[in-house]
Amino acid sequence: RWSVLSREVIRHYLDRGPAALLGELDLSRYPESREEDFQGWTINVVRDPCVGVALKRGDVLKRVNGRAIRTPSHLWNIWRSLSVADELRLEILRGGDERELVFPISDSSK
Repeated sequence: RWSVLSREVIRHYLDRGPAALLGELDLSRYPESREEDFQGWTINVVRDPCVGVALKRGDVLKRVNGRAIRTPSHLWNIWRSLSVADELRLEILRGGDERELVFPISDSSK
């Protein structure tokens, strides 16, 4: 079972922008070969311990809230949608196994 994320924590990252979050990660295309169909992003390094709660070195991030991140515009659309999302859902490949990590998002005012 995963922790509930507060809307304040989500806003903290959203206010800093995608570049700040990407600065906490070192990513590479998966699979590396451009001749194979893109499946996601391999997590090479996780610098922020908050992000490290969910993502581990070697994970492949395939989708966020059901959406693949193939281009910067995909990332931006996902980023904007998180401000009103009820959950953060990460679809990953870990050790060859598909997993879905779901983090409910709660408003502190409730």
